Amino acid sequence: MSNCSQKPHDLIALELELKQVIAKTDGTIAISVYAPSTEPLYVGINDNKVFHAASTMKVPVMCELFRRAATGEYSMDDSLEVSNSFQSIFDGSSYTLERERDSDQEIYDLIGTRQTLRWLNHRMIVKSSNLATNIIIDQVLGGGNAIRQNLAEHGILDSKVLRGVEDMKAWEAGLNNTTTAAAYTAIFQLIMENETFSEEQRQEMIDILLGQEHKTMLPARLPENVKMAHKTGSIEKHRHDGGIVFLTDEQWYIITILSSDLEDEKAGEGTIAELSHAVYLYFTQLYKL
Repeated sequence: MSNCSQKPHDLIALELELKQVIAKTDGTIAISVYAPSTEPLYVGINDNKVFHAASTMKVPVMCELFRRAATGEYSMDDSLEVSNSFQSIFDGSSYTLERERDSDQEIYDLIGTRQTLRWLNHRMIVKSSNLATNIIIDQVLGGGNAIRQNLAEHGILDSKVLRGVEDMKAWEAGLNNTTTAAAYTAIFQLIMENETFSEEQRQEMIDILLGQEHKTMLPARLPENVKMAHKTGSIEKHRHDGGIVFLTDEQWYIITILSSDLEDEKAGEGTIAELSHAVYLYFTQLYKL
């Protein structure tokens, strides 16, 4: 996953435009952009700065879920019971998730029922379900160790999934999931380009990401006919989004924008949308679309 060592003039102009937009923001912004070619195109601004991952951590969880399914460890059609009891990585004590803090509240009505891994994964990505995420991490993946190890084997060292969501004792101890813009972009590269996944698995993950219901950031200012497979993340003063923009069936690029220290979170989302639009215009001009 190498970057271009020499940048054409128009790419330098894009970086300058992005930096000018970032300079107007009250928070901290990082951006990473990648496009495949014989000499891959890459733009990074603050792209190695570490951020709290928020719900962007759900994408590496999905990758590990599909990777293990590919080995035959289980089928995505296997089912397990929906439950709401988890162990803190800090001291092993039990904790539960609060329905009101979850963007997917309907799943709590299904506690005690059995649901497939495919269904749980879909809720985790499309609705950003915290409960589905914790069930997958706890009952299927056995914690974050395997997720981190697999990413490290592919050279992705700065995306760290330590725990499930709302583990408050771990939060207070500083044990948090983290990522960088470069690492999040690399995870989408893994989905698009690595032989870890079959074409069928790759397409299923893309289709799930295309169904993302939270669209106030990267896709907000793109034309409605442009397809984007992405996953957001939001906690207090943080707004993140990253994913794959399909310009045509053959031409695509990956973009990640992370932000923190936002005094005005709505304005921060607007900045992310503005940056995304600038990158989109760059590629439409580059490919003469």
